[in-house]
Formats: sequence, structure tokens, C-alpha cells
Amino acid sequence: MSGMFRFLTAGESHGEALVAVIDGLPAGLPLAESHINEDLARRQRGYGRGGRMKIERDQVHILSGVRWGSTLGGPITLQIANRDCENWKSTISVGPPEPGVAQKKARGKGDTLGGVFEVVALRCPVELGSNVQWDRRLDGRLAQAICSIQAIKGCELGLGFETARRPGSGVHDEILFDHESGFRRSTNNAGGREGGVTNGQPVIARAAMKPLSTLRTPLRSVDLATKEAVEAVVERSDPCAVPAAGIVGEAMMAIVLAGAFLEKFGGDGLEEIRRNYETYLASLKTW
Repeated sequence: MSGMFRFLTAGESHGEALVAVIDGLPAGLPLAESHINEDLARRQRGYGRGGRMKIERDQVHILSGVRWGSTLGGPITLQIANRDCENWKSTISVGPPEPGVAQKKARGKGDTLGGVFEVVALRCPVELGSNVQWDRRLDGRLAQAICSIQAIKGCELGLGFETARRPGSGVHDEILFDHESGFRRSTNNAGGREGGVTNGQPVIARAAMKPLSTLRTPLRSVDLATKEAVEAVVERSDPCAVPAAGIVGEAMMAIVLAGAFLEKFGGDGLEEIRRNYETYLASLKTW
């Protein structure tokens, strides 16, 4: 496979649409809009979503890179229209917005909550990633991907910060062997990675999400033009968006693992990748 697996996004919070370009997927991979819409629907659910649950009905439209339900091998373009955009035309127009609109926003009372979500990937092949260079180690790639999600302020891999509070005997995973199951570990404190690569156990990552900044009880701020003290703008906001962020976390982990998978087993088409992977599995049986 030429190049690498990557993606770019464009669009604003209250803009007309969000667009993503995905590059590096092999040809022949089954892909339909319904596959993506299922996860978009999952992201829209969850306790604490507030008024957004009533207006968000995100649906993806595939603009390029897919034909007859399979990828072509070129870049894939996705578009998700924002149904709520009409309600924000005056404040997010590409031209000058109406004066005083922000000051007319309704004020209320309320607060927001953050939290922690955990993402687990099962049945990952051994040796995804690399122990050679810092930017190829799976630990760093996962941490970057998780922390790139909006409002995420911390990432733990495996035991994470708990490893700093335990002795070595309570952290390191012992290596065991028997003829029936082969090599295995009694624990998974490392979270499925060692030395920058996967070790065959479940890959585990946790993320700490801060409370959303849009409060119904506004915090103090400053008018940039007059330098006078003002209250922050109040708008519709989720009391808690952690359940939705967890779905995004699943996607980011999947993207990192898919990229590492293609680096190890990549080819121009799905059948070639499958042959490479099956050959690798056969080689493991000789250990």
C-alpha cells in the first residue's frame, strides 16, 4: 500500500457541514453510509445530552472513494450536514454578523460535568506499532489520538497513573506458558501494549474529559472591544457529553489501530492484505 492511513477534517461547531477526507484505505473494503450512520446514532445517545438529543440526527453522505459499496483505493470524502445551522445564521455567517446578537442570548442557571470514559479493543494482532522510533510507538500514537479529541485533558494507558502508586510486583504482567494456550499473561496491567507494540491482550485506554465551557450560569469574561467586564454568552449546551465522547474515543482508537495494521499487513487491495495477515498468523503457530 502506498502512503499511510490518515484523515483530515473541516467544519465549525455551528457551520453548515462537517467534512472528512480519509486517505490510505485499500481498495475492496466494504463500506456503506449505513455503517457510519450506526455509530453516529450511538454518539447522539447517552445520559446528559440535553437538548442536543432532540435536534441531532446526523447522517453521512459519501462523496468520493466508494463505488457499489466498496472502496476504490483513493481518498474517501464524507460530509455530515448540520441541521442546527439555520438557527445560527446570524452569528456564524461568513459575512459580518448582526451587532448585539450575543448580548440578546437568553440567560439561565446550571452547570456542566466532565468524567472519564474507557475504550477497549479486543483481538488485536501481536506486534502492531513499533519499538524503533518515538513517533511510531503505539503508546504515543494512542495518547495523541485520544488527547486530540475536544475537551480531553488526560489519557491513561493500561493502569495509567496507578502504576506510579504501586510497586513493580503489582504493575508488571508475568509471562506464563502452557502447551494448550501457549504464551499468556496472568494480568493486563500494561493495557495490551509493551515496548511500543501490541502484545495480544486487550488494548485499553481511558480519557479524562473536562466539563463543557458553555454554562447556563455564565462565568465572568471581558469584552475584547471595550475591555469591560461582561458575563460569558449562554447558549444551548449539554450538561454532560462524556457518553458521546466515548464513541469518538472508540473511533480514534480504531483509526490508530487500523493505521498500524495497514503498516504491518498493507497492500493495494483487501485480498492482498488478507493473504498477508493469514501468512502472519500461520507463522505464529511455529513459536
